[in-house]
Amino acid sequence: MITDDKSFLEYCLSHYKNSYYTHDEFIDDINQIVVIKRLFSRYSKSNKINERLVLNIIITLLNIFDIETVNIILFYKLPSIYYPQIKPFLIHLNSYAPNNVADNIQSDINIIRLLEAM
Repeated sequence: MITDDKSFLEYCLSHYKNSYYTHDEFIDDINQIVVIKRLFSRYSKSNKINERLVLNIIITLLNIFDIETVNIILFYKLPSIYYPQIKPFLIHLNSYAPNNVADNIQSDINIIRLLEAM
């Protein structure tokens, strides 16, 4: 169970698929979530988002963690105000794992439309 940043990192490390890694590589991979946070912060102010970058980061995470772990990581590290934004990206990639945190959250309709137009 994730209760703090230490247990979060331990959880991530225990589910990390890359068996040959340096500590810096692992931290860099985890810190990709910060980029998503920034993109969503910008989106909340300007209603513009680089959807391809968000998709690429999620795909990268899916290459090093399983689907359920990526969902847990994103919903743990992102503020709840960004759940409506992250959910449609995960659904678009067929990588949304139903969970108690986001199941009742409505997806952002503007992001849904952006992803459908791709």
